[in-house]
Amino acid sequence: MNTILIATDFTIAAHNALVYGAQLARDLQAHIMLVNVVQPVMYSADMINIVNNDELVAESVSLLEFEASSVSRYGVPVDVKCVDGNATDEIVALARQTNASWVIVGMKAKDKLFRKIFGSNAVSISRASSIPLIVVPEHAAYIAPSSIALANDLDEDISMHTLHPLQELAHCFQSYYSF
Repeated sequence: MNTILIATDFTIAAHNALVYGAQLARDLQAHIMLVNVVQPVMYSADMINIVNNDELVAESVSLLEFEASSVSRYGVPVDVKCVDGNATDEIVALARQTNASWVIVGMKAKDKLFRKIFGSNAVSISRASSIPLIVVPEHAAYIAPSSIALANDLDEDISMHTLHPLQELAHCFQSYYSF
């Protein structure tokens, strides 16, 4: 069974990406790994420690379980995982560890100019991983793909393994594809 890793930061955009991913997983008969990355809190000696990392992780797991239950109507198995660290590094590592066929993230509609200048987790993930990435806009609705195109940075080291999930997707949906 294929695994789709869906990263969440519990925003509306991330929830929409989860709903989109759950519908895709249903159609592909895949399993979802829903993940949240907690950035470690750094304290200096003169700061008051209001919340510690263990509390952040516990709250994250609770929110992950709530999010997972919100897509139970799609009949897709969902595992949840919360990890500590850098979002890009941890998401890419988990995608590799779980042999994910896809990584899905949400994209917020506002602040696009800021992201163009400074980047985003989606851009960082796409640069750090060869696993196909689906970026779901905040208000996008799921529609089975009828056409699929591959865009890349002309890296000559692209392996056929990278194309396999795209070919599988095209076959499943009887989509036209161009690589």
